[in-house]
Parts: sequence; C-alpha cells; structure tokens
Amino acid sequence: MKKMTKLLALLLALTMLFGACFAEEAAEETAEQTEEAAEETAEQTEEDAEETAQQEENEPAERVVLMTLGGEPVYQDDVEYYSNLTYMYYSYGYLDYYYDNLDSLQYVLYYGVAPKLLLTDEDVERILGDSYDTLFADYGTEFDGYVAQQIETIKSAEGYSGTDEEAEQEALQYFLDGGYTRDLFIRERLLDDAYRAYLADYEVEIDDEAVMERFLELAEQDRAAYENNIADFDRNVNYMGQESYYVPEGYRGILHILIEADEALLSAYADAEEGEAKAAAAQAVIASVQDTLDEIYGAFEAGTPFEELIAKYNVDPGMTDEETLAKGYLVHKDGILFMPEFTQGSFSEGMDAPGDISAPVVTSYGVHILYYLRDVPSGVVEFTEEIAQSLTADMKNELVYNDIVEKLRQFEVVYFPAYDEFIGEPNFLDK
Repeated sequence: MKKMTKLLALLLALTMLFGACFAEEAAEETAEQTEEAAEETAEQTEEDAEETAQQEENEPAERVVLMTLGGEPVYQDDVEYYSNLTYMYYSYGYLDYYYDNLDSLQYVLYYGVAPKLLLTDEDVERILGDSYDTLFADYGTEFDGYVAQQIETIKSAEGYSGTDEEAEQEALQYFLDGGYTRDLFIRERLLDDAYRAYLADYEVEIDDEAVMERFLELAEQDRAAYENNIADFDRNVNYMGQESYYVPEGYRGILHILIEADEALLSAYADAEEGEAKAAAAQAVIASVQDTLDEIYGAFEAGTPFEELIAKYNVDPGMTDEETLAKGYLVHKDGILFMPEFTQGSFSEGMDAPGDISAPVVTSYGVHILYYLRDVPSGVVEFTEEIAQSLTADMKNELVYNDIVEKLRQFEVVYFPAYDEFIGEPNFLDK
C-alpha cells in the first residue's frame, strides 16, 4: 500500500508538470512525444518506488515505547532482551530464576534509566576521576573496532562493489540505525561505569546486630522450607548451589571407589527385573571384578587410608576434587541426587559410624565401595565471618536499591498503551 501511494503521488506531479508546459495549440503536435516521455518516466518512477519500498523493508522497525520516566523512554526490546537472556541461562541450568517482563523492566529502570536521571556529565567526570580520560579513549577505540568489523562484513558481502568510503558510511549508518553514534556509545559506557561506582560508594550504615537478626531470620526460613523436605534441599542446595543457613538432619559425607566393570554385564544388570534376577545380575558384575575388590579390602584392612585407595583404583572424576574429598558426597536416605543403590549402600548394614566401608554396591556405572567419612552437622549453620560479610553486602544493596527507587519516584511517569499489553501490572515506581 505504501509503495502504491508513493507511485500515484509521483504520477500526479508528472501530470501537473505537463499541463503547465504545453499550450493547447501545441497539444496535437507534441501528444506522441509526451506519451512516450510519460511512459518512460512512469517506468522509471515505478522502479524508484520499488527501490524505496525495499529500503523501507530493510529499515529497522520503529521501537515500541512502554513508558517514559523523567522524559527518558523505556523500550520494549530492551526489556525483552534481559528477559530472553536470563531465560536462556535458566533453561541451561546456570540460573535458578529468570527475569520475567516485569523483572526485566525494573532492571532497565534501575540500571538503564536511573543513571541518566541521577548523574550529570559533571558527576561522571568527578566519580571516574583520573580514569576518565583513559576510559574515554578506550571506549572510542572499542567503538572504532566495532565499526571496522562492520566495514569488513559489508565489503566481504557477495557482489559488493562500493568504495571504502561508502562501506564506512554504511557501517556508521548501521550503528546509527541501532541508536548509536561514537559519542553516544562512549558516553553511555562512561555513565555505566560511573553509576556502578556511585552505587558501590553509597553510604549506608548496617550494624552487627541487624546482620545477626537477618541471619537468624533466613535460617528460620530455610528450616521451614527444608526440615521435612529433603528432596527440595537436595535439588535447590546440593544440586543448584543455593545458599541455605539450615541443614536437615540425617546427611552423611560419603567417599567411594568406583571400579569399571564389563559393559555387557552392566547392561544385563540394568535390564534385569527387580528381585532374584537383579540380585543375580549384580553378583555377576561383582564376580567380574572380584580380584580388584579383594585387593582394595585387603589394603584397607591392613591400614591403607581410603583416600590413597581412591587415588589408585577409582575412576569417578568427582573423587579428584579436593573439596569433595574433604567433605564427601552429601547423601541422605531420602535424597534424590544419587542412584538408589548408592543411597541404600550409604546406609546399609555395616555402615554404622564414620570410618566404616560398605560391601560392594552395583549401579549402572560399575561397582562401588563406599566409605562413611562423616556425619554432616544439622541445624543452623555456623555464623562465620564470610556469612557476615555476604549478608552485610546484601543488606547494603537492598537499602541502596530502595533509596534509588525512592529517588526515581520523584520523576514523572507516563505509561503508553504498549505497557498494559506487554507488562500488564504495576512496577516498583507505583507505590
């Protein structure tokens, strides 16, 4: 439709031109020439219109504005970027959360819009101090590098025949279409550095009593969540690495030696039905490595430390990690992280106290000898200096965050129709 509108407008201008140029008495004499010229011009006009339409198709779509804060626009694509990025990491298991659209909006407001509203150019120079000039030059060089890469991409495109100057202009236009000039790129990078320094140097007082109170509060929350829910503790803390200030009762630290066994025998064991067939298949696997088992048990009974036997016989790479060797795998009889046979073997007959070893345990990985290393202390964890520092930092960040939000609430907020469609709920600026 846009293509056709442009074409009709050009043809109308052409008709008006011919009407002004030719008098009535010359109309018959020049009619043929005029028709031919009009046809040629119309063909060229149509080609020009098609080219214009193609250029418009290649131009970036107009960015959708969700809202403005203090006159600064917040774009939907910026919010989507953080939401998609964190969801990708969440999907791969690198994060135990992701930013939904509202979370991402608030991130953009806090880290993207707030610096522009709270810091002037003079503030940026003052905060960065002696490093300002160096950073300014470095970011200029960085931008020039991106432009150089884009120039090479343009010049290496199949069929490209433009000059170096034309490629450079096209590259600069590429970044301009994305909203960036060299000066703006430098300014935003400097502003980001200054804002993060501004947040880090924020003066907030947090006393030791408040930190201890927070620790006990979080420990109680963890107790309520995990005391009777070993599966969640295994999943969230032992697997995902979340912090917990409470450990449920019943965990043991287990070391083991994994011995390789014949793959055919292990496959037969995995396929065997529970009961006598499973037990027989397990005995066949054990018999295939009996000589190695005899060596290990004999050496252990003779006083060889289990850790030395791990180094000599084990094939599980997890047992090469120093922290794991010091603490063991954390195993609970109701846990979900280990093979059922491994878990049952960790609490089997003869595994009564630290220092005990198990009878051979068969899993689909091979044959295991388990070593009862320790009982894991249960209850509220020890309040260490490391925990105190971590909580202090978290509490400071919370106070700074709340203070910045209060400052942002002093600026005018204008919501656009796209906000309701894309976000659909209040953000932290709405008290």
